[in-house]
Amino acid sequence: MLRNILATIGFWVVVKQGYDFYCEYNELKKENEFLRAHQNK
Repeated sequence: MLRNILATIGFWVVVKQGYDFYCEYNELKKENEFLRAHQNK
């Protein structure tokens, strides 16, 4: 029982961390595209 609870908590921590990295990556990607678009003008 305790092992399942700990596994679930660990799983959600990994999912949340991955989602945070994904959001940060998307934000940086958009910023990079924005800067490249204005640099070409």
